[in-house]
Amino acid sequence: MFWSGNYIAVRELKFLLKEENVSLTQVLEADDILQECKADNKALVQFLTKPEVLAELITLITEEPPKNVELASQYRHASIACEVLTSDLSILSDRLSLDTVQMNRLCDFINQEPPLNPLLASYFSKTVEMLLERSPKQDWYLYHIVCLRVLDFFKSRRDFLPNLLRHLATSAIADTFKYFIRLDDLFNKIVMEWLEEHQFLESLIQIICGTYVPEPLRPAAGADAHNDSADTEHTEKAERELSEKPDLNHKEDGDAKEEDKPSTAEDVVPRVDDEVVEEAARRMRAV
Repeated sequence: MFWSGNYIAVRELKFLLKEENVSLTQVLEADDILQECKADNKALVQFLTKPEVLAELITLITEEPPKNVELASQYRHASIACEVLTSDLSILSDRLSLDTVQMNRLCDFINQEPPLNPLLASYFSKTVEMLLERSPKQDWYLYHIVCLRVLDFFKSRRDFLPNLLRHLATSAIADTFKYFIRLDDLFNKIVMEWLEEHQFLESLIQIICGTYVPEPLRPAAGADAHNDSADTEHTEKAERELSEKPDLNHKEDGDAKEEDKPSTAEDVVPRVDDEVVEEAARRMRAV
């Protein structure tokens, strides 16, 4: 009976995907969608990577559901959408990282005033983690290309890091900082320089003291209109960095002055989030 029922469910999903006007809602309702994602169902992958479907997935994980929907069902599709996005389909991270419109929409989630919806914040955080972490089926080269592309995009959004700091009280956002700080050595220097540029540790101290004033929140010029030349630049930069494979453990003499900054923070900042601050301080001392 088990195998018979399972077979019927798979046939139903395959039937849905053959329909011309199948909706994302119908696909998300399929009982076995997550299993089929893990099985790399080609028809399902082709459906999920359509630009309009990817846009719907981002909408589900970043926007409040309609209030007229039954409470028990309000976040059902959003939860499944998040599971699909983070289901180890490496092509999803590649397609999303190339879609600047949807990347901007993802970043815009943290533009709102605190507090964030904690459930949607967790979906946001998991999606960022998916973009930054290597999935089991993702080859080494593609992972590094995607990660460099994503980091370049986040850095191009001058409002991204200040907005994250504004929402640090939301636990899912604190987790997002951990994903950045714990990236491997190939990206560690990029992230640490980015955090230092925005005076990350100093900002944490100011948050504790109640004196933190966010930077003027403004999108970077051209953040809404990245063109093909920008994508080419990302790829070429990634290829250069991967081919050179610099020894990021080697430290320059000019970086010594950065070692003085975490020393003051270590006695104060751990009260915000020990893991985030201690890891950031340790990494910044090493840069």
